[in-house]
Amino acid sequence: MVETTINDMVSSIERLSMASRDPNDSNKRKHNLLMSLEQQIASVIPEGEVSTDDNEMLEVPNAVVSQIIKLDCRPIGLGDDKIEKLREIIRLAKDFIGASSSVSRSFEPFFAGTRQIVAGTCVGLGRRSLGLTTTPFDLVIVDEAARCTASELLVPLQASRWTVMVGDHAQLQPHHEPAVVERVSRELKLKRSDILVSDFERVFCSPYAETGGFSLQRQYRMLPAINQIVSKTFYPGLNLSAGRHEPVLPPSVLEKILENEVAWVETDSLGKAGYETSPKGSSSKVNEAEADAIVGLIEKWVADDTVARWLESQTDYEAGIGVICMYAAQRDLLKRKLNMSCASRYLNKGLKVGTVDSYQGKENPIVILSLVRNNKNGLVVNGERSIREGFLIAPNRINVAFSRAMDRLFIVGNRNAWRPGTPIASAASEFSELASQGRATVISADTLIDRSIGNVEQEG
Repeated sequence: MVETTINDMVSSIERLSMASRDPNDSNKRKHNLLMSLEQQIASVIPEGEVSTDDNEMLEVPNAVVSQIIKLDCRPIGLGDDKIEKLREIIRLAKDFIGASSSVSRSFEPFFAGTRQIVAGTCVGLGRRSLGLTTTPFDLVIVDEAARCTASELLVPLQASRWTVMVGDHAQLQPHHEPAVVERVSRELKLKRSDILVSDFERVFCSPYAETGGFSLQRQYRMLPAINQIVSKTFYPGLNLSAGRHEPVLPPSVLEKILENEVAWVETDSLGKAGYETSPKGSSSKVNEAEADAIVGLIEKWVADDTVARWLESQTDYEAGIGVICMYAAQRDLLKRKLNMSCASRYLNKGLKVGTVDSYQGKENPIVILSLVRNNKNGLVVNGERSIREGFLIAPNRINVAFSRAMDRLFIVGNRNAWRPGTPIASAASEFSELASQGRATVISADTLIDRSIGNVEQEG
């Protein structure tokens, strides 16, 4: 009823405006149009009951009628902006009526459909009840596009006139169930690596990207030494630079943690005691020596009042210390050990333990990385068996693991037995370069496992 009445009023105003501008139009017709408009307004505004100041929607027609009466039907100018304003009210009313009268009526479709900016997940915005995919947006920005599967990416793309995809195909790829990947590979005779490539990477590595693609060359998370390892190992030729040089950690905490920005807690000297194992009935991996070294490191830190107070009081980050494990079983092992240690009170408060797959897009001021893999099952290199890497041969996960630290990165595991050319071997080579310059620290794992302080070796 409201929509119909206002629509009729706008049409009458437009006809009256056109007649007022036309010198050939008779005064009689203008008078009839005026009377018609007055009747329409009177049907919804009883005289003396509604003030035009109380309702913006009624202000324009009342002002027009008053002016027309004053001018005694002389030609008047009616602004197009005011007519369009009323039309916008009508369109809004139509949207609301359409949303509230449908079978799946709710406020969400009406609200989402009338906003200039709408944010959500790829799948969430594709809900049919919202109706967003049927009304193209001028611009759609897809964040973390390199992690989207083809079906996820198509949801926002179908509602876009222009699209900007933001992502990093050098980090985690889209998640596909292993059974699905194996079946597609078998039935379509495709390489597994080709199936796992994201559509973002296909576009970014295509000729189109030469004009439509752009690589950012400065990051603001990692301090320079951490950035150097990540840049040279995972982004060769990009010359990724550090945009931040001042630590976020207080100086009083830094001096208790580590002077240098990067440290490698070596398990090389432990021999078989530093090897990985598989829990019974599981294909995952654990490394007891690495877990004990990490617990020893954290216990040493929280035993210091300065570090403990900072860990309890800081609110800028989800956790001051993050522990990243390359295997889920190692995560579970570390949580059990930490729960039995003096650091248990900080678990899930100032201290977070997770797998690399759960860490993309996250960061911590201090990160400890447990490599887990350490064995003698790899290829023979220089007369010695190298480490069989498993999925650590893929650079994407290693890149994520190494690039989560802001101020301090501790890598825990074997440093020298990786096959040359593999991601961790390349990272270890860059670390050695930093250590030779006095910018990285090597810590012997057995000193931490024994809970003794000292025996910290500085290379170079």
